[in-house]
Amino acid sequence: MLVANPLLNGHISLPEGLEPLSAAIRALITSPALYDRLAELDGAEHYTIHQTILFVAAATTALHLDSWTLDTAPHGFSHTVWIPLQDMNYESGVPCVIPWPRNKIVTESELGLADSDLSFGERYERYHQALSKKLLGSSPDVATSFMRKGDFMVWSSLTPHCTLPSRPRYIKRLSLQVLLRPTHLPWETS
Repeated sequence: MLVANPLLNGHISLPEGLEPLSAAIRALITSPALYDRLAELDGAEHYTIHQTILFVAAATTALHLDSWTLDTAPHGFSHTVWIPLQDMNYESGVPCVIPWPRNKIVTESELGLADSDLSFGERYERYHQALSKKLLGSSPDVATSFMRKGDFMVWSSLTPHCTLPSRPRYIKRLSLQVLLRPTHLPWETS
């Protein structure tokens, strides 16, 4: 049996008996190696963690931007860190990114989308469908890695990314996703 629901914010606290798992997640996401790599990217001295998600099973996602739901002010400075907790291969359902200029924002008007009275969810769907059509129509480079336990992948909130399908569809894939920002920049929600 495989639990498909990810564990949200396991770094904060878990039920009695699972505190060693919380401690292990905290140790991983506050490791000097992760801090050093993040500081190389943006030079920040401190980071604020917004969320962790512990995945037990692979979760396929469509092309999207994290900036739509949470980002810094100014946009583009929050990071998503993806950490495999087991070795990955082409069947693992790994994340991939479209290499993207730092802080490049593609607006709704650039995608030919007029202002409307749509709900947030409807605008989100419409935007990401148009973005996918535009980007994938140009046959972009796509980067991924068959990472090993101990590696991690980082992308900006403005980086178009998705998760490739796993084979078979429901397989065990232990991984951790961390959303964070340089502490000196405030969060801004859409």
